[in-house]
Amino acid sequence: MSYLFFKTLHVIAIICWMAGLLYYLRLFIYHRQNLNDEKICSLLGLMEKRLFKFITAPSMIISWAAALSMIYLSPAMMQQKWLHWKILAVLAMTFYTFFAYSIFKRLRDNPEKAPSEKMLRVYNEVPTVLLVIIVALVIYKPHW
Repeated sequence: MSYLFFKTLHVIAIICWMAGLLYYLRLFIYHRQNLNDEKICSLLGLMEKRLFKFITAPSMIISWAAALSMIYLSPAMMQQKWLHWKILAVLAMTFYTFFAYSIFKRLRDNPEKAPSEKMLRVYNEVPTVLLVIIVALVIYKPHW
């Protein structure tokens, strides 16, 4: 398969991963706001589970697989320092994804121990900040 195929797959998977993360945290905020309504919490819990299982996690895995395939096909890329910083930011996004999943489990198993609505709103901004950093690195490719 060609480098451009994996690049295309990578961009599409990143878009899906980001969409999943941004919506995931928004669902948590709605969940936290409705802790007194068991029916709504049940529905939101199902939506959260399906979003992670069918969109967010698979997109993250495909993003990584496509990126590693591009590096395999063009190993000279690893000599560019901006790429090291991008990989670091993507690792942060990956850890954030697992952190978000831990919030899902807390909301499911012990909602009172889940972060407050205010904290969830703060956490919801993390992927956007990481996205800005990643995109800026890819576009500008700074030479440090």
